[in-house]
Order: sequence, then C-alpha cells, then structure tokens
Amino acid sequence: MGMSGFAVRNMGRRGRRGVPRYRAMAEINMTPFIDVILVLLIIFMVTAPLLATGVAIDLPRTKAAALNIEQKPISVAVDDRGLVYVMDQPV
Repeated sequence: MGMSGFAVRNMGRRGRRGVPRYRAMAEINMTPFIDVILVLLIIFMVTAPLLATGVAIDLPRTKAAALNIEQKPISVAVDDRGLVYVMDQPV
C-alpha cells in the first residue's frame, strides 16, 4: 500500500494537517498597470492642445461693490479661565 503519485509530487507544498500552502506571487501582473498608463497617456494627449490654445468661457458679470479692506476685522477670544475678549478688551 503506497502513496499515490499525486500525493508524492505535492507533498512539499502541503503544510500541517495536509492543508496546501500557497506562496505569494513573486512577480507583479503588469497588464493592469500598462492599461492605466495608456489611458493616462491618451487623456494627456487630448488635453494638452486645449491647454496651449485655451477655451473661450463666458464668465458671469457681478454688480457687487469691492470690499472695504481698510476696516479692521473684529477679533473675539476666550482664554483658559473662560474670560471673553473682544478686540483684546475683556467683556
């Protein structure tokens, strides 16, 4: 009564309790990587001429007045004791 040929050939690949062990692949599948690179290349080839010439855009007009930059902003602060300060003055 001997072992079958299949068991003898695969004996080195089996771990404890006869469960097969699988090793990690030592090589990377390059096909998806090349697909992504080719898609990016096509996108850049299509968009590069548009960046050089530009695209005409109709921007909306506004009627708002410019902001008054001369006004000093209001600062409100609370310290670690819970005191509130407005413009560096305690309230």
